[in-house]
Amino acid sequence: MATALVTLLLLSPLILLHAQSPATIDVSSTYRLTNNYTGLGKAFAARNDGSGQLEMAATADSPLQYWRFVLLQTGPTQYALRTVYYGDSFSLDVLNDQGVNSTSVQLSATGHYSGQYWTITPWGDGTYPFSNSFTGPTKHLDVFSNTFQPTLSLDYGGSRYPTTIIWIAR
Repeated sequence: MATALVTLLLLSPLILLHAQSPATIDVSSTYRLTNNYTGLGKAFAARNDGSGQLEMAATADSPLQYWRFVLLQTGPTQYALRTVYYGDSFSLDVLNDQGVNSTSVQLSATGHYSGQYWTITPWGDGTYPFSNSFTGPTKHLDVFSNTFQPTLSLDYGGSRYPTTIIWIAR
């Protein structure tokens, strides 16, 4: 597993983030997710084959790589993550293949599933991990170092997989 810094590239004006409580995301904006292992040359993306599979694809001006955060009614700082390409029909989800120990992520039909409820909480150093309600606050969005396949990984204290928000003009 790569020690990854997940980076959100904001594709419209930034209105965001305070203190140590869960982050408040500007839900009217569009974001691109990258990480420090693959760099800005690869972005977290859905595949366009309808499979729900995710990948780290060459960064491009593509609705498969553009993500929206949808504020959920489950809590004041829980979000669904959806691509512009698939819209509200599909959300980032945890594939429940090992219960709360599951690590596979995919796009699934949007529904009331705790694997689709994502929280972004500042670590206090300008970084933000993505965790979900199903697997809990210690598993964060990451990529495998050998395949760049998106996954969830454990937070082992010193091995953080943080998220930063970066604004880019569009």
